[in-house]
Amino acid sequence: GVRMKTPTPRLAAALACTLLFAFYPLSAQLDTDAAPKSPPITASFAADYRYSSYLPPEEAGDRWRSAQSASFEARARAGNLFSFSARVETDGKPGSFDPDAAIETLSLAFSPFPACTLTAGKQNLQWGTARAFSSITRLAPPVDPLEPEGSSRSVTGVRADLIPAWWLSLTGVALPGSVPGSPADETTGALRAELLVLDTDVAVGLISQIGAGGDRETAVIGDAARFFAFFGLYGEGQYVIDGASDTQITGGLRLDIPAWLDSTIVTSAEYQWLPENTDSEHCVFLNISGITLSRDLRAGISALAAPDASLIVFRGTVRWNVNQNLDAALSGRYQCYTKDAPAPVWWGASRAKISASVSAVF
Repeated sequence: GVRMKTPTPRLAAALACTLLFAFYPLSAQLDTDAAPKSPPITASFAADYRYSSYLPPEEAGDRWRSAQSASFEARARAGNLFSFSARVETDGKPGSFDPDAAIETLSLAFSPFPACTLTAGKQNLQWGTARAFSSITRLAPPVDPLEPEGSSRSVTGVRADLIPAWWLSLTGVALPGSVPGSPADETTGALRAELLVLDTDVAVGLISQIGAGGDRETAVIGDAARFFAFFGLYGEGQYVIDGASDTQITGGLRLDIPAWLDSTIVTSAEYQWLPENTDSEHCVFLNISGITLSRDLRAGISALAAPDASLIVFRGTVRWNVNQNLDAALSGRYQCYTKDAPAPVWWGASRAKISASVSAVF
């Protein structure tokens, strides 16, 4: 008969090592599946300090005044389930701290599955496509287009976002008397659907405000945007169908211009029509940003005009990217207007202003 060889110790050791390395990853995977790890927690923080010197309106005198402010922002995320956001801003004046005004955002979001997110608390809510003139003002007040970083569109309430398909997203909000300028006993609810149609983002929605006495005001909102390789068109509007008339329409154009040092100069222009506001029915905005001065320096210029109110404002900014986590900026602003002309609600009160700011992210 055939005589089988007895495995040598060296061969036995090789077989043992092979089995060990083959089954170790499998056993490790089984242990991982049996005891899943907690979702990783990530956090980021940001701080900003701004000092300004400004010239008040003529009736307040010709003496330049100063102001300063500081803001702190924190964000945290636990895997894909929870996310937290908070932002606080203060002017540093003793005895002037108002928690409701200082806390710009304080919210918690929960995502039970990837296509659904529920957010509660004070949060930024900005619907629409406009860069400067928001025409959807029933949810949040308009901001200063020249200084959006110093303005807030925060509201307090509950928001739900649902994405049932790659081409459709649905959003609903409930704001119990939190819309600035509305009565304390008024409740606001809104629904919005955003669709992708032929490479164009299109959104429609309804905003309903109900008072304590049952009075209701309903507004229809809509916006659209289409962007190509180097330019885009966008617009938004609001029309009240049940309540006080408050029609607003905004249209805009964006043009991206390639520049040196692999940079892009972004140019945008907007026009807003306010048929119910006879004092400033027409408003125009022009912005040029991303002007490269060097690898670390960028500049931008912008202008606003309300011809009906004989109002015009200019602003220029130079931003220095010190490093990956630190930015510094210097800006100047000048506005001229006829003394008796009423200004839009978002127009700055100072005739001229110079500001310096430092921002850090860590």
